Amino acid sequence: MRFAEHWVTAAFWMGIMLILLIPVLHSDLAPLLIYAQLPIYMLHQVEEHSDDRFRTFVNERIFLGAEALTPAAVAVINIPAGGFALRGYNPGLWSSMTLPIGGWALNVVGSRPGVTGMHHAVGLWIAVGIHAAIGIYARAYASTRRLS
Repeated sequence: MRFAEHWVTAAFWMGIMLILLIPVLHSDLAPLLIYAQLPIYMLHQVEEHSDDRFRTFVNERIFLGAEALTPAAVAVINIPAGGFALRGYNPGLWSSMTLPIGGWALNVVGSRPGVTGMHHAVGLWIAVGIHAAIGIYARAYASTRRLS
């Protein structure tokens, strides 16, 4: 699958291009902060997934050598590596710690008229549900495979 082989490079260049478009966007802070999440996340993905670091990390450290994630699966999904729980570095840790813009955007957007806590709760539950489904998939796949 060519996409699985080249998506990190594509994410890098798309992140750069989207950042270069920021000055020409609307000056309203809330939409700008929402927009900025995408290129920042793309660059975070580059740190996390370059040289297959994330997949190797998850398979070796979390699933103890079982192949829970394949390159194709990682091209579509990724699961949190839990650097705090593992008390050590995990791929993507540094860029995720240097990106407080997510909290800033949440605060700015959350203070707009019509945005309620229910909107945030629904978004949180959707994100948690997606990550739970990914974890279930990875465990099921890992139980059938071992890294050589």
